[in-house]
Amino acid sequence: DYELNKRHTFGVMARGSKYCEDGSLNTRTDLYLRDGSLNKYLSSTSTEDNNNNNYTLNANYKMNIDTVGRSLNVDIDYVEYRNRSNQLNDTYYFKPTGETFSPSLLLKNQTPSDIYIKSFRVDYTHPFAKGVLLESGVKGSTVNSDNDLRYDKYNHTASAWEVDNERSNHFKFDESILAGYASLSYEKNSWSVKGGLRAEQTWSKGNSVSINKVTKRDYLDVFPTLFIQRTINESNSVNISYNRRIDRLNYDKLNPFVFRIDEYTYKEGNPYLKPQYTDNIELTHAWRN
Repeated sequence: DYELNKRHTFGVMARGSKYCEDGSLNTRTDLYLRDGSLNKYLSSTSTEDNNNNNYTLNANYKMNIDTVGRSLNVDIDYVEYRNRSNQLNDTYYFKPTGETFSPSLLLKNQTPSDIYIKSFRVDYTHPFAKGVLLESGVKGSTVNSDNDLRYDKYNHTASAWEVDNERSNHFKFDESILAGYASLSYEKNSWSVKGGLRAEQTWSKGNSVSINKVTKRDYLDVFPTLFIQRTINESNSVNISYNRRIDRLNYDKLNPFVFRIDEYTYKEGNPYLKPQYTDNIELTHAWRN
């Protein structure tokens, strides 16, 4: 941080992390007949190697407009997530006696995943006379996510690895959000009141390259908040609050590609799933804080 003078301050921040993980998993799946006797079983081995690199860059500026508390804050951020994963999946098929009855299924995959986030925000604070404070601001962000799952399957006849298009999947997701907010707060004697409103416009595009399916979304949301507190005496205070929130889905839940986990298990995303909204109301009594 650099303080040019009492009114202007500039700052920059950089942060990075590297995360590596190796793991293995052994599983057995038993398949029974109606009479309860064991028909066959599958033995699977999975080994995985993960490498994650994350970087964050930030530039910020604060201006104290005057001596009564008016201020302006500006933040610009750039975030980059890079994940590289390699996995081997081997499945073997056995009769109840332990003899093999089918060629083994040998798979290997690479999962390069890149996410880039760019955002800015501007916040303005304006105190008025008699304990009234105005806070307002705008924020914009863009997210670009590229996930490319590449599977190879071993061909026992040709004694070679071949691309497995049934399991391979390339999914891109882009999302842009523009938001604006304003809130007013008031404090006098034993009362504290704050109310605000935030509006968010979202544009998103999911592109499942492997199955040539593109889904676009465009929606506007409004989020009100209200907080009222009454201090009764030194030991007791009561407050009531209301707020509305949004929780967006993970990108993989929006991907319509069918992920085959094993011979009998798969999962599939739905590009038309909507975000989750929460309306929260709280009534609280505090005794001696």
